[in-house]
Amino acid sequence: MAVPFYPALFFLAALWGGSFLFMRVAAPVLGPVWLIEVRVLIAGLVLLPLLAHRRQLSALRGHWRLLMWVGCLNAALPFTLLAYSSVYLTAGMTSILNATVPIFAALIGFLVYAEPLDRARGLGVVLGFLGVVVLVGGPQEGGVLPLLPIATGLAAAVSYVFAANMAKRRLMQVPALVFVTGSQLGAAV
Repeated sequence: MAVPFYPALFFLAALWGGSFLFMRVAAPVLGPVWLIEVRVLIAGLVLLPLLAHRRQLSALRGHWRLLMWVGCLNAALPFTLLAYSSVYLTAGMTSILNATVPIFAALIGFLVYAEPLDRARGLGVVLGFLGVVVLVGGPQEGGVLPLLPIATGLAAAVSYVFAANMAKRRLMQVPALVFVTGSQLGAAV
């Protein structure tokens, strides 16, 4: 990676990491469902005028059903599950659960979509899961391992994988702005 990309990478990491901290603070106050409803609705409504300015509303109308499904699987469901997890887990633990997406992508790709899983990827899956178990499975505050919040965090990662596969197989021709706007509006519904 070229050096000029490092500041952008660090900014993006801070932005994504900050979202887990924000969820940890806001979810107990607003509740997971309302927090995510407001988040995706604002995102969709902010993007909609830009989409209109670029004269891409017809593409949104042409793919709205699939974009609603992707919005559900790529935003509404996983964001809500992660917000629920963040009520009971630390922001760091919630972000670790979210980081299992590549692990589930390799497993689901192999089991559901017949994608190859060679030894190196298989070893990566095993080591990745062991790492998550070590980081998440240790002693918790109060001595109790919160299984439901952990399970919902992992379910969010699985949801992202199915959304990505649906988008890859059925929405590759859709412009990025149409995809993002449609999926955020679909998630809000």
